[in-house]
Parts: sequence; C-alpha cells; structure tokens
Amino acid sequence: MTQTNLSLKKLQGIKPKGVKQADKTIQKRIVLLCSEMVDKYSNNPELGSVQSDMYVAVEKSLRDLDFGEKELTQYIHSRFIRNETENNELYSGIFSGCLLELLCRRADVRREKFNFYIDGKGKEYNKIFFQANLVHELTVENFKGDYLCGVIGGQGGRADAINIVNCEGYGPGAQVAQHGGILKSLNIINHSGGGCAIAAGAQTKLIEEINILNSQGSWNGAQIGMQGGTVKRVRILNNKGDRCAAYLGDYGGCIDSLIVINSEGDKLADTHDTSLNLAYLDYALFHNISGKDLLNHFQTGDLIQGQNAKECYDFISNYILKKADNRFGIQHKLDLNQTLDSFRHKSYDEIKNIFTELNYALMNYEAYELSVRLKKRKKLEELK
Repeated sequence: MTQTNLSLKKLQGIKPKGVKQADKTIQKRIVLLCSEMVDKYSNNPELGSVQSDMYVAVEKSLRDLDFGEKELTQYIHSRFIRNETENNELYSGIFSGCLLELLCRRADVRREKFNFYIDGKGKEYNKIFFQANLVHELTVENFKGDYLCGVIGGQGGRADAINIVNCEGYGPGAQVAQHGGILKSLNIINHSGGGCAIAAGAQTKLIEEINILNSQGSWNGAQIGMQGGTVKRVRILNNKGDRCAAYLGDYGGCIDSLIVINSEGDKLADTHDTSLNLAYLDYALFHNISGKDLLNHFQTGDLIQGQNAKECYDFISNYILKKADNRFGIQHKLDLNQTLDSFRHKSYDEIKNIFTELNYALMNYEAYELSVRLKKRKKLEELK
C-alpha cells in the first residue's frame, strides 16, 4: 500500500489492514499476559505481596509495548461476560490495576498525567482496577460489580482523583489509600449497593476529601479513617440506608469534618461505646436526618444539628446560588437539594461542572467554619 493510499484511508476513517492487525496483536499480548498472571497466582496463593509482584512482571513483559487509553479500554471491554471464580476475579482485577498503574508511571516519566475515563455500558467487572498503586485521575461509569476501584493507592501509593459514577455493587472505593497512601479526592455519585468508601483511609497518611452523593445501601461512608488514618473532609449527601458513617475514624483515626445532609436510615454515625472509641472528629454537621438509634455514642469537638444545621445548609445553598453562574457559566441557579437531585440519571460529563461548583461551596463553608473554631479556641487560650 502506498503512503498516499494509507493517508487517504486514515482521512476517510478506514483502518488500514496493518493497523487492524497491530491492534489485534496488542490485545492478544495483554489478554495472554492476564491469563498467565491469573493462573500463576490462583495456583500459588501462598505467594507474598501479589500486587507489587504482579506489577513488576507486567511492566517487564510489556516494556516494549506501546499502548494507551484506547488499548486499555478495549482490554477492559474484552473481559466482560466471563464466568470466573472469585479468586480469578481478584487477580484479573489486580491485573487491570497493574495496567492502569503502568500507564500512569509512564506518564510520570514524561511529566504528564494519564487521566482515564471508561464507560462500562452496564456490564459487570468485579474489582476493576483493584489495588492500583498509582492513579492520576480515574473515572468509571455505568459499571456493575463489587469493590469497584477498591484498595487503590494503598501501601504508600498515591491517587489524585477517583470518580465512580452511576454504578451498582457493594464496596466502591473500599479501603482506598490504606496503609500510608495518599488520596486527594474520592467521589461516588448515584450509586446503589452499599458500602461506599467503606474502610477508606484505614491507616492512611492523608485523604483530602470523600464525597458520597445520592447513594443507596447500608454502610455507606462507614469505618473511614480507621486505625490512625487521617482524613480531612467527609461529605455524605442524599443517603438512603442503615449505618451511614458508622464507626467513623474508629480506633485512633483523625477526621477534620463530617457533613451529612438528607440521610434516611437507622444507626446513622453509630459507634462503639466511648470507652472503646478512640477517634478524633473535629466538626460534624447533620441536617435532615431520620431513622432509629441515631448518633449512638457519637462524639465530636463541635456538633451542629437542628436550626443551626439549617442555617449552615442555607449558607451552602446561597453560595451555589451566587457563584454557579460565575465559574462555569451555568445558567440554572439551584439550591443544594435541587443540585443533588439534578445529578440523578445523568452522565458524569453532564454533571461534572455543577459537581465542581458544589465542591467549591462545601469547601468554602468548611473553611469558614474552621476559621470560626480557630477564633473560639484562640479566645479560650487567652482567657487561661
């Protein structure tokens, strides 16, 4: 084929035969490597650190292979509708995480970011991107499966942003950034299945923020920051399910602020008897909550409920009303409830701008409340 004909086919959107063959060769290598890794670890469960060991093997095997976003998407879609054992699901999930981590590390070398989005189109992939040690920005949408994006950024790893949108299954974002990891933002939006961000930040070095919006199921936001983890901000808005935010920061965790608005379910923020609960929570806001046995043994430095919480809610809503037009040219002026309701049944692309605006509103409010608390503490110190 001449260069002219090759260029013409590219312009017409037709893949030359050689390009199609190259795509198939790349996919074949990745799929075969996955099978090799799954067989190796499923038959040798006594092997040590699976993720780190598998990553080394994947990086070495694919060192000469130039692949990227398109090939990773093709590989993920090739794994749908497979009858795998639980062990195989685990190792297949870890393998997908190794691929993502590899592309992020290659981008780091180029001083670039590998921001990855994938639409699952309603298909099932349990433990997708499980245990990826390095992630820049990851968005998964329309997936079914348990522990989606679980344990990312653990063991001293790092993740910038994890967005899990319009998905189903238990445990999305579970145990992220555990054991010395660092995570800037975990955002779970329009999820059903429960366990959202459960045990996220256990023994973490730092998680800056966790947002769980429009979630259904039990144990959403539970056990965050356990065992000495440090988490700055936890926001749970429009929750339906029992034990939301239960055992938060249990056994020595440190959490700066918790905001729960519109939660329906029993045992909200339930925790151990105070003699066992070693968590430190500086500030908590609860507005429009309903259910039985709420806030059992719950302790915080500053607890806002009732009319005071309503005033705080209005503060956040007014910020959205005033600022929404300015930053993104958003025409619809919404209060907080309307903003959250507007997220339902919409794609991440449709809601990401207004979600960013909502995040600014919450951060502005939290910064204001922090300044008020610091002033109070300064006055108390002066009086001593």
